[in-house]
Amino acid sequence: MNSILYPLCAVLACLAAFYELLRLRRQPDASLITLCAAFVLLAATFIISTPAVWLRIDRLVGYPNISALLSQGSVIIFTATLQVLLLLWLNPPEIAWAKIRPRFLAFSVALAAMITLFLLAPTAPENPTEFAASNAGQPYYAAYLLLYVAAFAALQIEVIRLCVRYARLCDRPWLRRGLRTATAGAAFGLVYCLGRTADVVGALSGLNVDKWETVPRLGAGGGEILYLIGWTMPAWGPRLSAAQAWMANYRA
Repeated sequence: MNSILYPLCAVLACLAAFYELLRLRRQPDASLITLCAAFVLLAATFIISTPAVWLRIDRLVGYPNISALLSQGSVIIFTATLQVLLLLWLNPPEIAWAKIRPRFLAFSVALAAMITLFLLAPTAPENPTEFAASNAGQPYYAAYLLLYVAAFAALQIEVIRLCVRYARLCDRPWLRRGLRTATAGAAFGLVYCLGRTADVVGALSGLNVDKWETVPRLGAGGGEILYLIGWTMPAWGPRLSAAQAWMANYRA
């Protein structure tokens, strides 16, 4: 599944980033820069997680499974970037940046702790398709994975809260629809978190965790596809409405 789903998500994220870059050339704006950065991070996550790329990066760096740390760290930064975007939309710049700073400090501490725990864990055989499940029973990696899941879940919950809040305030229909779609994507992210938590609990309990490995993969892939649709919807949605209106006028 990783060899098909993750490259597909990577291609979609690259297309979304390219589309937003075209908009950025016409309309330079801090929120658009943040959105472009988020899509680039999302594309990097799925590119690194693709098994063939995973193995190449490991061999290039010379550290087995370093791609796991790179991809999961990219996920944390991506979700934090979405929070920055929503705070820039919801608040004047001065207030937005005042709220962004403590969040930046919090996820920086989480990333530093993740890196430390990952490097403390003994190296394991390369397994780009089931690395999390196959190593969830190793104490240092279990702690790393639980910290990663906790940070990711907290960021997803905050994205849901901000999306719901902004959707109530905005008066642009396509932006409101996009925020609700992004909320659904964050909910899929929580499904991913449940799957990865189950990996750790199941592995430490001596259970076979491979049987539910599809759940976190679908949670990650489905959530990011909904994110891509939701965050780009305000740009292409009005054009879709205009095309529908043109067709109605043409038929009339």
